[in-house]
Amino acid sequence: MASRRGLVLLLRSLRRPYRMIPTQYDIVSTTRPFHTVRSVGSQATAESFEFQAETKNLLDIVAKSLYSDQEVFIRELVSNASDALEKRRCKHLESNQDMNIAYEIKITTDEAARLIVFEDNGIGMDKEDLVNCLGTIAKSGSKKFVEEQTSQGHASTEGIIGQFGVGFYSAFMVANSVVVKTRKEGSHKGYIWKWNGGDAYSVEETDSLPVGSRIEVTLRPGDAAQFAKKDKVVEVINKYSYFITLPIMVNGERVNTVDAIWTMNPKGVTPEMHDTFFRQLTKTHLPHLGNDRPQYIIHYKADAPINVRSLLYVPSHSVSQLEFASSADQSGVSLYARRVLIKSNAKDLLPRYLRFLVGVVDSEDVPLNLSREMLQMDAVLVKLRHILTDKVVSYFVNEMKKDRIKYKEFYSGYSLYFKEGICTETDQNIKEQIGSLLLFESSNLKEGTLTSLNEYVDRMEKDQNEIFYLFAPSRQLAEHSPYYEMFKSGNKEVLFAYDAADEVCLLAMQQFRMKSIKSVENWTGVEAGGDSQTSTTTVRDMDKKDLLDWLKNTLGSVKVNDIKSSSATSEHPCMITIGAEMGAARHFLRIGQVKGNEHLSFLKPTLHVNLNHPIISALTKLHKSEPVVASLVAEQIYDNALVTCGLMKDSSKMVDRALLQAYEDMPPVTRIYTTACVLTTLAVFWRLLTSFCFFGSFGFSFLFNMIFTYRYCMMLEEGSFRGRRADFAFMFIYGAVFMIVCGTFVHMVFLGQAFTIMLVYVWSRRNPYVRMNFFGVLSFNAPYLPWVLLLFSLLLGNNAIVDFMGIACGHFYFFLEDVFPLQQNGFRVLETPHLLKWLLDPVPIAPIDVNERPGGFNWGEQPARPE
Repeated sequence: MASRRGLVLLLRSLRRPYRMIPTQYDIVSTTRPFHTVRSVGSQATAESFEFQAETKNLLDIVAKSLYSDQEVFIRELVSNASDALEKRRCKHLESNQDMNIAYEIKITTDEAARLIVFEDNGIGMDKEDLVNCLGTIAKSGSKKFVEEQTSQGHASTEGIIGQFGVGFYSAFMVANSVVVKTRKEGSHKGYIWKWNGGDAYSVEETDSLPVGSRIEVTLRPGDAAQFAKKDKVVEVINKYSYFITLPIMVNGERVNTVDAIWTMNPKGVTPEMHDTFFRQLTKTHLPHLGNDRPQYIIHYKADAPINVRSLLYVPSHSVSQLEFASSADQSGVSLYARRVLIKSNAKDLLPRYLRFLVGVVDSEDVPLNLSREMLQMDAVLVKLRHILTDKVVSYFVNEMKKDRIKYKEFYSGYSLYFKEGICTETDQNIKEQIGSLLLFESSNLKEGTLTSLNEYVDRMEKDQNEIFYLFAPSRQLAEHSPYYEMFKSGNKEVLFAYDAADEVCLLAMQQFRMKSIKSVENWTGVEAGGDSQTSTTTVRDMDKKDLLDWLKNTLGSVKVNDIKSSSATSEHPCMITIGAEMGAARHFLRIGQVKGNEHLSFLKPTLHVNLNHPIISALTKLHKSEPVVASLVAEQIYDNALVTCGLMKDSSKMVDRALLQAYEDMPPVTRIYTTACVLTTLAVFWRLLTSFCFFGSFGFSFLFNMIFTYRYCMMLEEGSFRGRRADFAFMFIYGAVFMIVCGTFVHMVFLGQAFTIMLVYVWSRRNPYVRMNFFGVLSFNAPYLPWVLLLFSLLLGNNAIVDFMGIACGHFYFFLEDVFPLQQNGFRVLETPHLLKWLLDPVPIAPIDVNERPGGFNWGEQPARPE
């Protein structure tokens, strides 16, 4: 059994692809001695040899190279030591020998001497191996590469180490001198190979060495000297060689303590082992994921058609849009060959839309030679990429079916990657493969329930050939969209796309399982399915043409490329459609440098006018009788339609128009006072009168006071003071005088808030039976409102004197104006001056009957309602 096992291991070791140049040194490393440092007595005179011309050329390039990854020499020498140990172990198994040898790789450093030593007790080398392998360049294409670089006049050949994985020769990047001490198993003679930086090397025979190899590298001063530090060596091993099977000892301490669990049976790997392995991976290559845990684990092994051992993780954290954008050129997957890192950030192993995966892919069919050899074996990498991609996608599809809640959580954090994949891939089959991973809400399912495209197609009626979707920011807006109305009446299922990226990727996919994907915004009666619920319009043909022409002229050709009428029963006066291919363009135009309505001229919108809607019916006459008002209505319903279809790039004009209209609708005194408050706050200055118009800097307090000022000032002017502008203005004068006098005693400068409380107090006393609700917490009659505001002000830490002054001023006014004149022998104290009446009320009005005054209000008693 042992013999058979040894034969299998030997055959497997022989079929592994080795580095092209190091192939010689791999043979050499198959013969290196393992021993501790000791004096060696020379048995023969050292022989000198010159490097062959090609080798000298290569060594010159290596020695003078500014190669950025000098650390790669540690990986190469450790890999050679591992190969030598593996070959010796296979030889023992093949010959059924039980040598009980502790195979390991030892590295020792001496920072003071700038020395790093690599030792192994592998198969070792003899003299022929040393001369042929360490003194000659292999026929690997490296010589051709050097010749090409020279003939083309390239000054820099930095990439030769990384491209060819030159193994032993990589040490020449950092070395002043190299000594190799080795003895091959089965031989009684050992040899010492020396190179001191020139064009020659020497080989000396000795018989005092154990089996194995020892490589002593004296480092050059400068940057190379860092590799004589233990911490730096451990860092490089963690990066490149951590998962080599054999123990790696650095200054007597083992470095690689975590097993290469991707080579194990998936059922034998525990969650704790996965957590440890995941942390080891992220520590070296992705430190920002150090606190994460695997959310999904994809452990895949196969021997055909390609040998592959892979272990991929989905990190548990949700990816932000910033992280998504910044990771566009990164990959968390590393490529290994026989547990030796070939390339971290291996972007070619998986498509870009799967770059969020973290893990390793190990294949014996991939050689250790890096970029050049990868290009030569492009078919292998393409096949490996297809195998891994299919495995990952099928895994996610199965997880979606198995645990929808967990997949939904994963999808919320990583869906952007899938949508990017659909937009960037050119193959329709790949687009649909990724599309099977997407999730949407559906009109046929309750809110929050997600469905896939596969599930939608499975539910379709036999005669349905389209997958319908609607883009909207939320489900509420989607269900109230005019585009959805006719699909709802036709009982057609519609997918709701809430993310702009959803619409972009659906447009890019175009079809799924032979079903075309269509937006309901590009509707027709046939597409909606069934009855469109049309009715005969009451608008005459002549009036219809006149109205449509007026709308197109009023809105302009930029806003309305075409206009059509409809008699469908709908809750919306009009809607806008654009070409099917323009659906996703609106999202790019929104973020692009597009000014004004330029995006509309590009999208060429069509306005559909619902002639049966009351607003449109009213516009038929209004645009002739009151063209200014009709124009405002037309602009408003057009803007509403823009918002509905997601084409409103800047809503500020619509808001400004609404605010301007509300401002013009204010009664004059309220408008003047509100304007004064805003202008005073903008000017930030104080005078005797403007103290009533200043509410502090813009913020919550200013907004709160302005809302109360506008609301209660307007309700007073349009309520109990309707038709009595002079009396209302005189109340302002009374309040100002009262507060200026009282304010001098309490050192109050700004009186705007107190003035607002006065308005609230007077309104509340004149409307005693109105029920109030304060932020949904308190419910009370109107006369309690000033006191509730006082309590609220105290809770916010404000000065209560301001509120008390407003309440006192309002109470005195109410008593003198509404209570005292009704008493026996009472009279009206606050008589409005005739000059003020002449200015503000030019039309005489009858004196107010005292019996029509609201009367008093007894605090603390239940008010008796008049019968």
